[in-house]
Amino acid sequence: MLRSKFARMAVCVVVAVWVATAVLATGASHGDATKAKASASAGKEADAARDLKKFLKRPTKLPDWPAITGTVPRNQTVYFMSGGDPTSDIISQGLKSATNTLGWELRTLVYQPADPSSLNSGILSAIDGGANAVVFTTAPEAALTEAIAAANARNVFLVQIGGDTRPDQSAFLHVDNVHSTASRWAQMLAAATVADAKKKGETANVAVFQTSVLPSLGIINEQYQGELKRYCSKCTSDVIDANVGNVFTGQTSKDAVSALQRDQNLNYLEFTLGFISVGVRPGVNSAGFTDARIVGMLPTPAQLEELKNGGSSAWVVVPNRLDGWMAIDAVARGLTGGDPKIHNNEVEPAWVLQRNSKFVPSTLPELPIRYSKVFKNLWNVD
Repeated sequence: MLRSKFARMAVCVVVAVWVATAVLATGASHGDATKAKASASAGKEADAARDLKKFLKRPTKLPDWPAITGTVPRNQTVYFMSGGDPTSDIISQGLKSATNTLGWELRTLVYQPADPSSLNSGILSAIDGGANAVVFTTAPEAALTEAIAAANARNVFLVQIGGDTRPDQSAFLHVDNVHSTASRWAQMLAAATVADAKKKGETANVAVFQTSVLPSLGIINEQYQGELKRYCSKCTSDVIDANVGNVFTGQTSKDAVSALQRDQNLNYLEFTLGFISVGVRPGVNSAGFTDARIVGMLPTPAQLEELKNGGSSAWVVVPNRLDGWMAIDAVARGLTGGDPKIHNNEVEPAWVLQRNSKFVPSTLPELPIRYSKVFKNLWNVD
């Protein structure tokens, strides 16, 4: 119900080894091999600590985008399909500032993220309401076929933030497409996870949470699991397909407690989308799993408050307000004969926050840049 308010290449190497000869010739023992393996693993974990130092540094500049040629038309109407969640609220702030800068109107409709068909209906309503562009977050593209057809028929721009369809196979314009961003974000979080475990003299055994209605999480998590192994060969990860109803009602703690009860070796809980971890810390604490550590991506102020209080270990921060500005930039370029796909394959700036990082929990950190000044110059507006 809507209401007004967002060629795999396999390389096979066959080696013939005369084990007995090799052992006799070198005097190698099982103990030596174990030590060598441990040393190699330790080396990888050291790399995690080294890389983390880089990832803790907040970016200080944006990509060098070309300025728009021509005049951006005024009096355009943009609809934002909000999932009614904290991340959508932050994106909406960026959209509001960007549309105000151009003299455009922003309208918001709220849909149910657990039901992709409600997004399809919402976009159709926005198009019927006179939208020149519709901005929305991650959802399966296959569920939006009617909306896509209507947008094409009426020349309406569709901009998806955090989409899971490869841009060259998609009907949308994209910002933060996971096929572009997943590898980098996953590397950051894996480095933070492994480095944190190493400081405590432990090996990270991670429960990785996702849900079927948000395929983008699975793409990022697959990359995260690979990076985790790259940094730490002994680290393990187990994918948890969280109940859809729990994820969108602040009850993911039920899935987390269940995972911890099934596998007593788990010591980390990873959430690719910050707001789905709401309630997890108190929930697992109540169940006796106070040592379980939380890591994740895309935090909201609630997760940052928890981080500052020691309730989690690390978060990869993405400037969600910037997403809103970039979405409007794509539309403005499309309206002036420029390249509306300019952000399709872009890796947006991101960084890692830990408890001892400098930040104000009540305000999601953004880049230390005046977005309005940057985009006014790009759009040739005062």
